[in-house]
Amino acid sequence: MNVSEYIVSYLEEKNIGRVFGVVGGAILWFCKALNESKKIKPVFTNHEQAAAMAADGWARVSGKPGVVFSINGPGMTNTITGIAQAWVDSSPVILITGNSNLKSVQYEIERNAGCYEIKSNAVAVLEGLLYLQEVCCHPALLPKEINNSHCLESAKLDLLKELLEKLYAAEHKVVIFSRFTRMLKLIEKWLSRENYIYFYLDGKTKKRQKIVDEFEQSRRGVFLISLRTGGTGLNLISSDTAIIYDPWWNPAVEQQAGDRIYRIGQKKDVTIYKLIVAGTIEEKIQQLQDKKEKMAMQILENQDSIAGITMERLSELLTEER
Repeated sequence: MNVSEYIVSYLEEKNIGRVFGVVGGAILWFCKALNESKKIKPVFTNHEQAAAMAADGWARVSGKPGVVFSINGPGMTNTITGIAQAWVDSSPVILITGNSNLKSVQYEIERNAGCYEIKSNAVAVLEGLLYLQEVCCHPALLPKEINNSHCLESAKLDLLKELLEKLYAAEHKVVIFSRFTRMLKLIEKWLSRENYIYFYLDGKTKKRQKIVDEFEQSRRGVFLISLRTGGTGLNLISSDTAIIYDPWWNPAVEQQAGDRIYRIGQKKDVTIYKLIVAGTIEEKIQQLQDKKEKMAMQILENQDSIAGITMERLSELLTEER
């Protein structure tokens, strides 16, 4: 086989499915091999930018790299650079020219293998991960169209209530961290109904130092704090128990929150509870952190960005171990 046949055969193996070519460009070197292929459909355009944009659209819909056969001219280079910026500097468009060889094509496709599906559907992926987190905390956090059975019971909240009743009766001072302010509000509602002494702090709270001082001076109480707020600038050495209600995807944030009660001056033994629902994404994240902390950090440390997540890694979070 010649070089063009090797490259087309490789694209068939990778199930690329469709390629885009500029009439009169590099597609001429590959016409015979593409015409003989039963697995790849070539699409022809008259302009470099049109081919690149079509390949970008194909990548977003199919979850596969968008392969373009063309010359590497200024128009093509600028277009692909713009596409890469929209994809967090990782373009799904692979350019093949008359000078390309099999090794260079393999490198370009394998370099970002698995990133296309996730980045092309980033909003949906983030939303799905959010729902999986919320249902572990309490079904009431889910949108009504998702919680169509109108379930308002939570085993985790029931466990928290049972744990708090024992800790509060023994006059422990407890700090509860959650990333979801709506979850904190649900807990607050129960604390108020049961006449607990409690304190509340999230990102919108004013006079936070006053609230912290009141908690520090109290004989006992429960302090509800949003996880990110609890990670900065707080000194809670009068407490001896922390409960991380829902684990944060970035273990460093959890560590910072726990450090609030390990400040200089702490003279009590400190206990930290981490509530994890078995058989859910929470448990999978914990396993990832235990076994592959570096990878877990790369995947999850910034959920505002989906960059770096591959289908293989996401599969580890969502599939059942056998």
